[in-house]
Amino acid sequence: MLTASPENALHPPSLSPPGPWLDEFLTDKARPQLHEANIRLEEDLEPVLVAMHPLLLEQCFVVRFNNALEAVTNHEIRNIRLSVKPSRERRGYVELEIRNTGASYPRRRCSLLRRHSR
Repeated sequence: MLTASPENALHPPSLSPPGPWLDEFLTDKARPQLHEANIRLEEDLEPVLVAMHPLLLEQCFVVRFNNALEAVTNHEIRNIRLSVKPSRERRGYVELEIRNTGASYPRRRCSLLRRHSR
């Protein structure tokens, strides 16, 4: 599990939703690859705000996503599940989880991101 606290997040300008860059990544990069490889994507994306440098957040996501994509490519059942939600274990954090039905990689979790406290 990778963890980054707001204190070491390269001083992001403010809390922001991951939605805009995530939507762009899924639309422009992920969905075309998934469609071509006949891989089904399940999404469970809760509205959250994060305090992490956008570039680091995207890099973490891309690495985990590519691992999942590679894991399912040569398997009969091809599913990837993407989940973004407030952490149940660490108050003030968000969990970005990517699971796949391919090779038995360790559970892919990237507990990053501080969510906006209400």
